[in-house]
Parts: sequence; structure tokens; C-alpha cells
Amino acid sequence: MNQESLGMSYEHRRGDGATPVVTLTHDSLTFECSKEYSHFAQFRADADPIVGDFADLHPDAIVNRIGLRYINEISIPEGNALQWDGLINSALVASTLAAIPVGMRVARSLHQLQTFTDDSTTVLMHYGLANPDYPNEVVRRQFVIDIDASRTGPFGVGQVVQSAQALNAHCESIFESSIADGLRNLMGVIDE
Repeated sequence: MNQESLGMSYEHRRGDGATPVVTLTHDSLTFECSKEYSHFAQFRADADPIVGDFADLHPDAIVNRIGLRYINEISIPEGNALQWDGLINSALVASTLAAIPVGMRVARSLHQLQTFTDDSTTVLMHYGLANPDYPNEVVRRQFVIDIDASRTGPFGVGQVVQSAQALNAHCESIFESSIADGLRNLMGVIDE
């Protein structure tokens, strides 16, 4: 068994203790946000100075992987917890509810889809009824669409922002194809 010294991990939080959090280890730079963003430009405004400072300190750094993850928890306070017609893509709903045995109640129904593109992007998507009350029966109307997109390098640290924008475009496309106009209306994106 080979053992490796992993070294130090440095973590920076804003003064208020809230995210964003920046963690630097011997082999990664992680920027984690639980802040709600309505547009990628807002996220980029927070991330650009971090990437820029890192690039200034390590201009020859080689990036082997960049990832972008969105965890979308869609909660609707009223209605049947298993009813998503007109809100979520019907194919996602059908796969989430397809195998419920007669007479059984749902405690959780999560599904995984992994895809890849010609530009070396891999997307891992988890979707369905995560059920915050698990192991109890699903009673809250909550649907999760968790999209994790990544690209593998090597590429220069100067390509990080461009790669993040490409990953965001994939995530937006997947999210848009996962929801229906009823949800867009609830989000105030369109008028019916």
C-alpha cells in the first residue's frame, strides 16, 4: 500500500462566515457557493477575482479538470407531491414514477444520467424526488435537478473562465429541457 502526504489545505470564507468558500489544496482550487444566483454573470463576478489572483500567482499552472455544479431544488408548497404535469419535463416525471408497485407509497425516487459531448464535457445528472423527510413517505412537492458538468484537461489556467462558460451553457441547456412552461411561469420567466 502506497501512502502519500497530502499536505496542507487552506480555506477562506468571507468575513460573515457565509459562502463563497475558497479551498486550496496540493492539487485543487475549489470555489463553492450556496448563494443563490439568478445568472451566470453574477457567479462569474465572484469567481473571476479568485481565478485571476490564482493565475497571477501561478501563471504556468496546468488545469486537469474543471467542474461546475448546479443543485436545483424545485419546491412548490401546494399540490400533490407526485404531480408535476406542466412543471417538469414529462419524460423525467415518467421515469421517476414508472416503477411504483401497486399499493406501495414512494419514499424516494432518484435517477442518474451520465452523458458526454464532443468538447470533452461530461455531465452527470441526478433528478427526481429526493424527499427531505426520507425514510418517510414523500409528502412535500419537491423535485431535484442536480447537474454536474466537468471538462478534463490539460489546459492553461487562463482557459478556466472560458471552460466554465462552456460548462454553464451545457447546464443551462439541460435545465431548460428539464422544465416545462408551467414552472417558467411560476418563476416569472414567461407569461401564459
